[in-house]
Amino acid sequence: MRAMTQTIDLPFVSNGGAADPSFRVLPAPSVTYTHGASGSVARSQDSKNHESLSVRDFGAIPNDGKSDRAAIIAADAEAFARGKAVYFPAGNYDVLTDGAITPSTGVRWFGENRSTTFIYTGSPTANILDISNGGVSIDDITFATSVTRTGGAYLSITANDSTRLNRIRTVGASTGVLVNGAGAIVWVDSPIFVNTIASSGIDVDLADVFIFTESDALHTHSAAARPLANIVMRNVGQSTIVNSQLLQAINNL
Repeated sequence: MRAMTQTIDLPFVSNGGAADPSFRVLPAPSVTYTHGASGSVARSQDSKNHESLSVRDFGAIPNDGKSDRAAIIAADAEAFARGKAVYFPAGNYDVLTDGAITPSTGVRWFGENRSTTFIYTGSPTANILDISNGGVSIDDITFATSVTRTGGAYLSITANDSTRLNRIRTVGASTGVLVNGAGAIVWVDSPIFVNTIASSGIDVDLADVFIFTESDALHTHSAAARPLANIVMRNVGQSTIVNSQLLQAINNL
């Protein structure tokens, strides 16, 4: 891992824990951030802080088993207003049974990586995300469940516009990704679909889509509990599937 450093060009004087007038809190623009990689340059911490908005800044607390839905919605709304992305640091974030979240137009959500950033539903049927706005990108997040799913989709896409899903993972879905928009243009790059519900589950259900592209996907399930299908195509204008492994479903495609 590359080292990251911060430089404060003022002395710090310790006085055994007592109040010391020589110590003061610096505003972020006074703090210099350096990435540490070859070729990186120094810039203000304030500039670094404003690259994206963390859901934790809006009250999301990972791993506490309480709903983070309101915090996620607030972070997304602010990201839309300021033209920023929404960052999910490592941890488990819960939407419980509170209902689906609709990402704002043009907003990107991204996790640390799909091995460490999870969004959990506690509902057997509610969608996690209703993507009805265009230009949304969801990257490096795993979607999972704390209950047995009997319906609904983790990501339901109805936007008649572009949607990008990059390096997502779904675990235990009834339907992982549902696309039902006549003008939808959906790119799915390097996803992993794991242990979709046996007999009836579907990884990707293309109910209605204009253009669909999947690349470098892994659809993998237990041989003893195979889902209904890896990909179902119902009404598809154009589809491209490249370098995808469709494994262990009753119907692979």
